[in-house]
Amino acid sequence: MSSAILNTVIKTVVQCSETFGGKRSVPRVTRYDTTIYFATAILLRGSCLVISGLSLFVILMAEVQLLVLGPEGVGKTVMLKRLKTLTAQQNLAQAQQKQELGEAPSTVPTIGVNLVTVTHHRKKYTFRELGGAMGPIWNNYFKEAACIVYVIDIANQTQIASACIQLLEVLSSKQTQEMAVLLIFNKIDSPDCMSMSEISAIIRLREVLANARQDITVLECSFREGTGLNRILKWLQEKCSLSSLAK
Repeated sequence: MSSAILNTVIKTVVQCSETFGGKRSVPRVTRYDTTIYFATAILLRGSCLVISGLSLFVILMAEVQLLVLGPEGVGKTVMLKRLKTLTAQQNLAQAQQKQELGEAPSTVPTIGVNLVTVTHHRKKYTFRELGGAMGPIWNNYFKEAACIVYVIDIANQTQIASACIQLLEVLSSKQTQEMAVLLIFNKIDSPDCMSMSEISAIIRLREVLANARQDITVLECSFREGTGLNRILKWLQEKCSLSSLAK
């Protein structure tokens, strides 16, 4: 836009003429006139840049919507409470921050929807946790989200197969194809947890990652101890913000 305006100004200065009695008379263009023309063009160009910058700022600061999915009892609510506590601590002055998160918070099974908003690096992320029993209607919420967090309890061996089936249903949906997905294997602190090699073999993790169209990040976490929470926040900043722009 700015180049076109500048070209128009120059063309007007050079080609503008008046015809008197069949003779063309090029009007005199003073140094003052030229200065005014170019100053106007520069101001218009600057206005365009300011407007573009403000638009980009508004987009970057927009709130990101995420879905938190997974079977019942995998630790979704604990994760959100831990993230809420951690980000609240990080937003305090250095002298006021605590070194530890404290004991794991008590929770009850989520019935319906649980909304939690956290602020990280001055950007808001709203997590919409859906109860595990809502699995058949998870797809009704896909259009409202930019990213997905899927949690699997690797200490519950009887639940692994069904959790994998639900994950594949989420990944196969047309509405999730362009989303960033964070796949979390929780409860690595449990003595009953399976190793990553075991869980990868059972759910064929390598094939899932190779064939999925989504950008999938895999993390091992312990929400009870707080392990992996900072990596979740890093994923939010690096992956989720970009996905929200695309959406």
